[in-house]
Amino acid sequence: MSNEKNQSTEKKGFLATLKSNPQTLDEAKKKTKANCILCAIVFGVFVILFSLLHILFGVLWAVAAAGIILYLKFKWDQKNKRNFCADCGARFDYEECVSWEVSGVERKTMNPDTNSQTKKAIQKDVATVVFTCTCRECGSEKSFSQKYDVTIWYDDGSRKDINLQNVAKNYFKL
Repeated sequence: MSNEKNQSTEKKGFLATLKSNPQTLDEAKKKTKANCILCAIVFGVFVILFSLLHILFGVLWAVAAAGIILYLKFKWDQKNKRNFCADCGARFDYEECVSWEVSGVERKTMNPDTNSQTKKAIQKDVATVVFTCTCRECGSEKSFSQKYDVTIWYDDGSRKDINLQNVAKNYFKL
């Protein structure tokens, strides 16, 4: 009876971890681990199904799945480093702890594919944004820069403007 309760609490703990909104770096690492396990389970099911078709399909899918999981883990770890203080592990609140400014904008000309029948980008403005994150728990500060497309011009005369404020805010979402 107690083993059934432990397994039930572990399942609830696993699902709760997947749904959680981490507030510390340790919680974020647990969520990343849980996401990797969930991906491995899903990919494992497909490996078995593809292996039933032909063993080579199963092996190829297993290798591809391992690569995808490693890539996702790398991206999730990057997101964790960006959203949490390296010194104390507290989460940066975007509204209170993050400030940013555009340090420069450069215009790039694109070489469109002449064989394509769709609308092609011919020019774009790329902004370099410097983020400064200040931890409200320990006061440590870190700065880094990121490049974003802010305006894209197309060959049909249209252009697309990107709201840099929304892009910066979304960069810090978990």
